[in-house]
Amino acid sequence: MDKHTQLFISAFEHDPLFSFVFEDENKELTKQTLEWYFGNILEYCRRHGQVIITPDELGIISWVGDKHFPPHFDKDIMENVDKKILEKMQRYEELHEHFLEDYIVEHGINFGYIALLAVDDKARGKGYAKSLINDALNQMKAKGLNQCWLTTENAENIKFYEKNGFRLVHQITTNLGVAGYFFSIKLSD
Repeated sequence: MDKHTQLFISAFEHDPLFSFVFEDENKELTKQTLEWYFGNILEYCRRHGQVIITPDELGIISWVGDKHFPPHFDKDIMENVDKKILEKMQRYEELHEHFLEDYIVEHGINFGYIALLAVDDKARGKGYAKSLINDALNQMKAKGLNQCWLTTENAENIKFYEKNGFRLVHQITTNLGVAGYFFSIKLSD
């Protein structure tokens, strides 16, 4: 497994949404599904956006512009995936992608979207995430984008994003009880 994919798995394996998707699942299926998911999202961002990795490879961020939002899987990838993994990814899509992407598409104008951000446990609290976010925002500005969006299902992330200049602009809770938080920051005056 690619070490960058592993970094995302480590950072997200206890995320509220993934915990909900994989409730009562065997660990091997969870690992396979997360490896498939993060590997493919990372590849999508490499092809259609940007991926920034710290020199020591302890932090990573990926983003796409509005023309490639939301990150998604090509049909040929979906056709060749194991049926059990596909079922879990469909459950994830039902809970996450549609209610998030609809809001951002409706309210975002000429924007970048931070798809994934992860920092290794041993590097947390050392400024990695802040530096990665700043690098991504600078890349978005250089491409002429006017705003950046990101979402999280983890309420513990709210203060961090606000501290880094993002504004919580919307919150939604699905009928299954999964919360989604929408953040935005202006990139130009």
